[in-house]
Amino acid sequence: MYASVGQQRGAAGVLMGLEDMTGKRVDGEALEGVMDRAMGEMDVDLTYFLAITTDDPRVMRKFRRLRIANAPWILVSSPPSLTACSGPYSVN
Repeated sequence: MYASVGQQRGAAGVLMGLEDMTGKRVDGEALEGVMDRAMGEMDVDLTYFLAITTDDPRVMRKFRRLRIANAPWILVSSPPSLTACSGPYSVN
């Protein structure tokens, strides 16, 4: 299950979309599709985003290569552990 969450600095996150990825290959292209569909549902575009993160560094590297032409300002990251995340969407 992939959740797309948008968050403004100093505010709680907003769930933009959920997508069941069971049985699908999750790679940079798949993440790009998930993000595009979530942004379409919320009627926002990539110019509103500064950073994107997921738990798999390989996916993030591929996603970065796919998006660099359209959004060179986007920072991508993959925390060493999802338990390092804090806040209301923590998996702890």
